Amino acid sequence: MKEIKPAFYQGVTFCGGEPLDPLNVNGFSQIAQMIKKTYPNKTIWCYTGYEWDQIKDLETQISNLLLKTNQVVTTISGIGTILGAIIVSEIGDIHRFDSPSKLVAFAGLDVKVNQSGEFSGTKNKISKRGSPYLRRAIWLAANKAAFCDPVLSDYYQSLKSRGKHHLTAIGAVARKLCNIIFVILRENRPYQIIPPSNQKL
Repeated sequence: MKEIKPAFYQGVTFCGGEPLDPLNVNGFSQIAQMIKKTYPNKTIWCYTGYEWDQIKDLETQISNLLLKTNQVVTTISGIGTILGAIIVSEIGDIHRFDSPSKLVAFAGLDVKVNQSGEFSGTKNKISKRGSPYLRRAIWLAANKAAFCDPVLSDYYQSLKSRGKHHLTAIGAVARKLCNIIFVILRENRPYQIIPPSNQKL
């Protein structure tokens, strides 16, 4: 799992096929150009069929190991086996965090207030301190959970209806997801979706 983290989290886009320059080879050129235009800071890596099979085999091994350890994290909306493995490996022992806010801070999802003298900025951003791998995994999970989990989706939509930007709303969902992860791992129980009227997880 450690071996795939740098590739997974440095803005890499994977595509199958033979070794090639993706910007100059027919078949991949248009796709690659579209990716580069949409995500200018991403690096495009292309693999041989053998290398791609190795990546898939590694993902299968990670999934099997996670299932063998009976990790409840994958019961949380938006978290599959690969993201679950990254989250569990980055958190380690959940009991080293004595509150959800400590886990949020470790993931770098806490809000950084821009303040100078008596002035406080109105456009606050996440601190991005702590583990970039954990932050990215929870952020990806939040992007999915915001549309597939009834409770988190309602929360996301309520923020959007108040005029919040998509990224601001996803950041808020990511923090809530971090709180859920904290409780689920501490209590070692599956996640259950509870209607908004009930505040329990």
